[in-house]
Amino acid sequence: MSAILTIADLDPALEEPGFWTQKRLMYLKAILKVCGNSQRITPKQLPRLASSLKETYAEFVDVPLSSDKKLTQEEKRLFNEILEKLQDAGWRCHFFTLKQKHPRPSVLPSDPKCLMALHLIQGFLKRFWKGEIPLDQNSLKAALVLHFAAHTGLAPAHLKEAINTWLLEGWNQRDTKIKLATYHEFYAFYSIPVPLGCLLLAPSIELKPQQEISAFNQLTVGLLETDHLDQQALGKLKTEEILYAASQLAVIQGLEPVIFSQLQAKNLPIPPDATDGLGFTKNSFDGAKWPALIRRELKEEEDHRYLEAVANHEAYITSGESYAEYHNNTRPLVVEPFIHIEVALPQADTLDTDDLALIGWHQEAKAVLRLIRHRLRSFLVDDSGHFENAKLTEHQVDSALKGAKDTLYQNLVEKAVESSSTHYEADRLMELIDELHQKFTAFDLALAWIEYSLKERRHTFSTCSQAISTLFLHGFLNFPASSNLKDWGDEDAEIFVTEYLLSRQKQELSNQTSLQIQQTFSRLLQFAKAELKLFEGISFPVSSSSEPLQRTWRYNPPRMKEFDLALQKINKKDRTQLQVAAIWVLAFYGGLRSGEITNLTLDRLVVSKDELVIYLPAFKTPSARRCVPLHLLAPPKAVQVVRDAWEYRQIDFDRHKRKTTLATRQPLSKIRFLSLDRSVTQSSSYKIVGLAREQLQKALGEKSDLHLLRHAFATHLFMRWYVARYPELIPELLDHKHWVYSSKGLKAFRSLLGANPNDPLPASHVTGMVHLIKLMGHKTTTTFFEVYVHSFESVAQHALKRIQAESEDFQLHSRLITGLLPDMASKDSRAKLQDKSLQAAVRHLAKKKGVEITPPP
Repeated sequence: MSAILTIADLDPALEEPGFWTQKRLMYLKAILKVCGNSQRITPKQLPRLASSLKETYAEFVDVPLSSDKKLTQEEKRLFNEILEKLQDAGWRCHFFTLKQKHPRPSVLPSDPKCLMALHLIQGFLKRFWKGEIPLDQNSLKAALVLHFAAHTGLAPAHLKEAINTWLLEGWNQRDTKIKLATYHEFYAFYSIPVPLGCLLLAPSIELKPQQEISAFNQLTVGLLETDHLDQQALGKLKTEEILYAASQLAVIQGLEPVIFSQLQAKNLPIPPDATDGLGFTKNSFDGAKWPALIRRELKEEEDHRYLEAVANHEAYITSGESYAEYHNNTRPLVVEPFIHIEVALPQADTLDTDDLALIGWHQEAKAVLRLIRHRLRSFLVDDSGHFENAKLTEHQVDSALKGAKDTLYQNLVEKAVESSSTHYEADRLMELIDELHQKFTAFDLALAWIEYSLKERRHTFSTCSQAISTLFLHGFLNFPASSNLKDWGDEDAEIFVTEYLLSRQKQELSNQTSLQIQQTFSRLLQFAKAELKLFEGISFPVSSSSEPLQRTWRYNPPRMKEFDLALQKINKKDRTQLQVAAIWVLAFYGGLRSGEITNLTLDRLVVSKDELVIYLPAFKTPSARRCVPLHLLAPPKAVQVVRDAWEYRQIDFDRHKRKTTLATRQPLSKIRFLSLDRSVTQSSSYKIVGLAREQLQKALGEKSDLHLLRHAFATHLFMRWYVARYPELIPELLDHKHWVYSSKGLKAFRSLLGANPNDPLPASHVTGMVHLIKLMGHKTTTTFFEVYVHSFESVAQHALKRIQAESEDFQLHSRLITGLLPDMASKDSRAKLQDKSLQAAVRHLAKKKGVEITPPP
């Protein structure tokens, strides 16, 4: 036998130029030894591949292998790669389950080069402020940019904008701005406090006009040219890596890691709209009467933007150009500004995420989709195995798609039979498969999109294949809630985009790649809305600029006392209105989704005199399964509203029990918490939820809905976490007199976090964010911060001012006073300066320069 394997010898039908290496051929031979000509790999055959691989190795390598050889993760991955290729060729394959090692992010570097940079930067700044480094231009520039990074924790991109804006407006400005592109491509601005040390250094630095070269670039040149940093060591790092290392000093100086991680994020949490004049602190409301109801109306310019966006998008859809060609020839594209569309609320789905995992629907759907892609590609491969990208004929597309859904159904049935140990289990799986077969799933959407892309849009195979991979194989078919697309809402799209579509393990997407993915997804949404009547309640913005775009218009959630004022106006003596009030409370203080409220049943509420706990199932995703202790989150009056509504339904259930026998009685798990007509057998909960939404819009404006209240829950939840540790911020808050910031409210919240209720959260309490995202029903903090939290700017401002006040509280060395204060060159003049603190030096410098520090230090 030849020592060289060829695919022609093993299976000529699998030939694909460039794929089959000798190693892959060995793995293929091991598979063929196990399955023979059956073209099937069952779960029972997978363990036998280890011994088969050992035998194959022995034929080529004279090295003894362990008799009880076990496959490594890498070997399993390679086998899965080959099995996937076989499945594309029509085989029925099961795959190895690979252990997913989730990354454990750290705000401090683990890379030796970055640790070295952190050490060098820390040493440089320490020596500089001790007066041990000569005050030449390069050292001054290096000190300013490193000090700014170390006392703000900003990512290099944000740092660049903050420094350029600050020096453009004037060195005496105590605050600088970071610009964010919001939902309509209007700009929101983050206010970042400028460290005092930078105010002292800036007047001594010689900078060219920013029209020639940005201030930030001039400062980084000094950083890379100063003789007082080990340039040989730093030369191994990019400028961004050096500045990232400097920003990590903010954590060492006391900045909370979760705040630092968001300041480093590409998408900063979006703040409230400044044009409404309503922030979270008292000084943001201009001293007006509070509380008050703020109308959230659709602005005239947003109407104009909406019409522009629709026309622009329609032109894009019909242009036939590539994304790059279209956007190079037209103005920036903005899709889907705010518009209200009445949609049906999601109904309870009998298929949960555990059922889907049990029948393996996601994996089988991926397998059939890959098979379709393989069939399509095979039409473009010539007899010599050479592939040439081109457009496909309608007949070829129809041939590849023919019977695809039936194939998926049969594969699921076969898998159910193979994996079932009892007839009962097999029957249960068959019921689930039949139920799933009747729904409109992401697989159905993929089939419709392929047909539309190849037949109507006349895309080439490669364009369509890339969309299949991006949107479905790495997107929808990884998302647990993709088995029923009819009941998708805004939050499904938000979670899908942030946690699945744009999330890649082990790598971060570039702005350009992220933009292209979002444009493709937006195009899919438009197609689904127009042709399939899907996603009608979903708005998804896309920007063609390179700036990250915030993906929500709900960035002005009600403040606490504002919400309570609206709640007071509801007539709770009327039973229907009482239920409307309960819906508002569950969304605002409990963070429940509208679908979860609609489908809430009596067995999910545990009510006693002092407690009210809601147990929520995995509505659409596993992370949605959670427990909400409302009595620890909401004021007693708000909890009582839900308790009263629950007691009414208990009366309905008691009446139902008296009229029925045990055999005919409706169980609590089937009785909805909400009802218009007191019925326990018929559901009218969705009508009341719709009524609650309408009344909310009457109270707070047409840009208000129940999902806005969930944004408010997350926004206030994050603020409550921060003040539970730093209660000194409470007097500055607009809602400082609200129950949640009272002694009782703080104790309740700290109890929820598992901490001592009587003391501020200690630095050692590191599980706070886990509690918060669990309460939200999120998998990670990504969606929580990028979409839902709008109080981050207020929290970050206080946190940065706090660490700056602590770390910049030192006395200046006489060398620094001489070099940085123009009238302090002599001993006599320095002797007159009684206060040598950094703060006093900045005030003295401003006085001599004839300027005013705004706001004063």
